[in-house]
Amino acid sequence: MDKISLFEYQRDNEKNMAFRMAEYSIMLQRKYGLPVTQFVIYIGAGKPSMPMRIRNKYLHFWYNLLTFSDIDYQVFLNSDKIEQKMLAILGDLQIEDTEMILQKIVQEIENKGIGELEQGRYLKQLRVLMQLRNLEKTSIKNMALTGKIFVEEKDILYIRGEINGEIKGEIKGKMEGKMEIAQELKKEGLSNEFIAKTTKLSIQEIEAL
Repeated sequence: MDKISLFEYQRDNEKNMAFRMAEYSIMLQRKYGLPVTQFVIYIGAGKPSMPMRIRNKYLHFWYNLLTFSDIDYQVFLNSDKIEQKMLAILGDLQIEDTEMILQKIVQEIENKGIGELEQGRYLKQLRVLMQLRNLEKTSIKNMALTGKIFVEEKDILYIRGEINGEIKGEIKGKMEGKMEIAQELKKEGLSNEFIAKTTKLSIQEIEAL
């Protein structure tokens, strides 16, 4: 190994991202004595506005910033792997119908020849990606498609919890949704720090899952 490549996924625009990546770079170089190449992969809505450089009298630093929404969704949709196909929802959808793309992904999951349990796992992952893209259940007009993606009677990711119009039910529903997302991301091996930034939960809450 002659260098270290560091990848970090980011949902929100963080104004101090350049300083954070600089800290990582210095720590890794000090520990391993190798050059570090860093990539921040932005998966949030819209375009990233995070500064990529530090340039002052005492320090010049920069990192690579990649944006999922700049990648043609067909690059992912044409993959042979379901996990990569699902990433199409985070890509550049151009003028394509989002529901059409979701329909193709769901069809690929159904045609894969797997059991209901594994299909359910893929659909949960797809719902997490939809939330990262700010796509809610109510934004899908195709009822048949909605029924396939949101298979539970009351999907935990979007449960409102409006019991007798009480606001506390809505707050509880949102917290349960965050916990569900955190569990899914944790199963995928993502860091507690990334999960905390994505779900707005505390590190302690994520560690307790």
